[in-house]
Amino acid sequence: MLLLKTDKKGELDEVDLGTELRDGKHISACLYGDQQGTFTKQNIPRATVTNCIVASLSSAGALSIYSMSNLQSKLFSYDGLQFLPSILSHSTPLPRHWKGAEALSELLIADLGDGNDTRPYLLLKTRGGDFAIYESYKPSVTAFGFRKITLRPVSNASPVGLREPDQNNASKKSRPMKMAYVNGLFVVLAPGLSPAMIAKVATSSPRIYNLAARPVLAFSGHHTASCSQGYVYIDADKTMSMARLPTEISIGHSDWVERKVELGSDISGIAYFDRTQSYILAASHLADFQLPQDDEWHADWKTEEATCLPQLEQGSVKLLSPATFNIIDSFPLEYAERPMCIKSMNLEVSEETHERKELIVVGTAITKGEDVVARGCIYIFDVVDVVPQPGVPETDLKLKLIAREEVKGAVTSLSRIGSQGFMLAAQGQKCMVRGLKEDLSILPVAFMDMKYYVNVAKELPGTGLCILGDAMNGLWFVGYSVSASDGYSVSIY
Repeated sequence: MLLLKTDKKGELDEVDLGTELRDGKHISACLYGDQQGTFTKQNIPRATVTNCIVASLSSAGALSIYSMSNLQSKLFSYDGLQFLPSILSHSTPLPRHWKGAEALSELLIADLGDGNDTRPYLLLKTRGGDFAIYESYKPSVTAFGFRKITLRPVSNASPVGLREPDQNNASKKSRPMKMAYVNGLFVVLAPGLSPAMIAKVATSSPRIYNLAARPVLAFSGHHTASCSQGYVYIDADKTMSMARLPTEISIGHSDWVERKVELGSDISGIAYFDRTQSYILAASHLADFQLPQDDEWHADWKTEEATCLPQLEQGSVKLLSPATFNIIDSFPLEYAERPMCIKSMNLEVSEETHERKELIVVGTAITKGEDVVARGCIYIFDVVDVVPQPGVPETDLKLKLIAREEVKGAVTSLSRIGSQGFMLAAQGQKCMVRGLKEDLSILPVAFMDMKYYVNVAKELPGTGLCILGDAMNGLWFVGYSVSASDGYSVSIY
């Protein structure tokens, strides 16, 4: 190991590391500026010699931490790090029996967090590309240790046409993990076959995000006027690129990368249409409520001149582009009609040829007041290709209404059922099995009376077995079957 520091003239001088650091066999080592005094008990707002530490990982799997002010004695040591125990501390002995050891390749102590909370973490990377993350803690006033919080594998599947960088070739060997400041977060960038970013916020633990499908040889933070709070990287083709995360996305809160889009409506349901890789939304917004204008017993309602009308939910079905997250098509529902459920299903569209097709099914409720009986509708949509608008290529899709069936009672839940391409619809206090006819009507083939309204329906695919959850938190295990004597039937098991 060789450690250099600059003098006042800017020249590099070698630091005396002591016998153990200089002559030992080390796999990885790093420097860390302990500005919070977690390890050195020196709370200094900037990194100096007095609060800087050296952490090393020996070939035998021993973790050692030294203070730069005294490299002859250890602040902390732990043997058997390759077994990745849950706790690293002086008082925790290494168990005698372990299932197996990990081949560690790199060690780094870095700050992770945002402007509200930043903490030091010990990050370990294995040769297989997995990560182990330890959080620092204090078992006593005068001691510190590490507690494992994350051990999540990152996919090492090589993309087609790409191979893992040759670690024996110095020009292609992936470089160590780097700390960076990206989108207001202190993160760690890890190069390799599956490059990753490790980030967290004040309310979460560290999360691991895959960055790209191509191998990356080296990362570094980058902050300029043209690339604010970004990073640079060198890929397997030795091409250097500058990058930054989109400002509208959010990371660190969960394992998912989040992006918020203002749609101007309340979204009660979402369905993914696999054939076009698009999303269909069940949306609603508040609209002014008016008394029925076609009531023959109250002709005076037509001339009502109220200035402050009550409001109710008005529904619509919207098609969302996955490329731009813009609404590219919308189907308005009737007055006082709102969507209750939406689902993508593979339905039979022909009784003669038994052709199957993926379609979108929407169940709605029409409620015009407490003294008016609620009704519902079942809509079946397809997503078709159309000529896009000039300059807007994502508008090449459109919703097409295939069938509409008005039913008694609100349609509160939908599910596929059986292997014949039928669907189960919970309407009012009944559950009906329906299928599409040649004339595009939605024909009921079997039904079952329920005592309560059904909130949720979940099917075991291809079996005809289904679990129904009612409004009183009860579960119904039902089955759909076809027999020569009884025909189509739905019964409780």
